[in-house]
Amino acid sequence: MREVFLVLCVASAIPAVAPAQMAGGKVVDVSDRHPLGGVTVVLRNIANDEAVQTVSDSAGWFTLFPKGTGRYVLIFRRGLDFLVYPDTVALSADSVFEKMFVVAFQPPEGTAGRDGPDLPVLPLAAFRLRYPPELLRSMIEGTVVAQFVVDTSGRADMRTFKVVRSADEAFSQAVRESVSSARFRAAKRHGLKVRQVVNRAFHFCLSADRSSIASSARPSFSNADCDRPRR
Repeated sequence: MREVFLVLCVASAIPAVAPAQMAGGKVVDVSDRHPLGGVTVVLRNIANDEAVQTVSDSAGWFTLFPKGTGRYVLIFRRGLDFLVYPDTVALSADSVFEKMFVVAFQPPEGTAGRDGPDLPVLPLAAFRLRYPPELLRSMIEGTVVAQFVVDTSGRADMRTFKVVRSADEAFSQAVRESVSSARFRAAKRHGLKVRQVVNRAFHFCLSADRSSIASSARPSFSNADCDRPRR
């Protein structure tokens, strides 16, 4: 009886392992895919505003372990510049979100304050891109880096839309159409809605066999993450 009682006591002393979820990835520069170290990465829960943060290492890698599940927004800061990942991150118990983040720290002066908004812009749905038919037929892939301001109504101010870099004008036009129809939750600062700069890289890429548009939702570290354009 003594041995049985001892085993039961030891077993009851082992704490239950709480579910853990992780978000992480690698931060690289849009111009040459060079790893960016020293970037502060903030993961903020949309529902309760709880946040965790870390700093990317010299190779651009970072890992975050939020306390709860839910939908999150990712914010990248370097010096006085900030960027917001335009898609929300959904984390369930024990889930893992990994991605290569291609960033361009080039926001213009004067929107949402130089230290950023309290609550950043959030897209209300994923961007839906039209793959240009002529480029699809020719199996041409490419990336468009765009910059624009989301106003207080949650719409992109197309007067501020700028193509920073593009593989083809047809890709640029497809991005322009997608951004103009997108809807966002406006940024807030000190409780008031404010305009905010958004920098975003849109990747038009084909599947591994190059016969159809990539549709996998799982990101890859070996290639830039693909948006999911429609035919």
